[in-house]
Amino acid sequence: MTYFLEKKRAGFLFLVAFSLSGLLGSVTGCASNDAYRQAFTSNEAVQGNSRTYASPVTDVWNASLEVLAHQGFTVSLSNRQDGILNAERKMTDPNDSDLSYDITTTVTLTPIEKQSSQIVMTANEQTIRYQKTHTWWHLLWLIPLFPTGTEYNTVVRHSGTVSDNKFYAAFFDGVSSELEKRNLKSFQKQ
Repeated sequence: MTYFLEKKRAGFLFLVAFSLSGLLGSVTGCASNDAYRQAFTSNEAVQGNSRTYASPVTDVWNASLEVLAHQGFTVSLSNRQDGILNAERKMTDPNDSDLSYDITTTVTLTPIEKQSSQIVMTANEQTIRYQKTHTWWHLLWLIPLFPTGTEYNTVVRHSGTVSDNKFYAAFFDGVSSELEKRNLKSFQKQ
């Protein structure tokens, strides 16, 4: 009889320990992720997303607008007084029509001196997968005969800050090119 009582007690203790570990695991699993606290550390700083130009802010502003427009970005906010441009672009993957990229950018222009200004650009990108599935009518729950409906889903596969230097360099090179064109035209007028 004592054998059965000991076994029952051991089973009860196991059940209590298992329940407590599950409760403890769920409490710690719901704890917040502290990765966001690293956002302002030097490790998380975006490299290569700023450039200084020996041109006044108005010229750099116009060149930035020109580059964004030529590259297919839609300017959603243009605040010249504060030096802020917001733009976005949706691109379809050339190899997969069900995959697209949504890019949003913020360009901030600040004067450094009278004839010099700085651009800081930040960009976020979302990779989106569009899925289409068909529901079928089945004969005897086994043999699909014909589709009865279509369901569309959108799945965000990736979302985050663009950290590729080539992305920023292409924009800044475009701004430099536009500034050279503008300076050449103003030089030819004189």
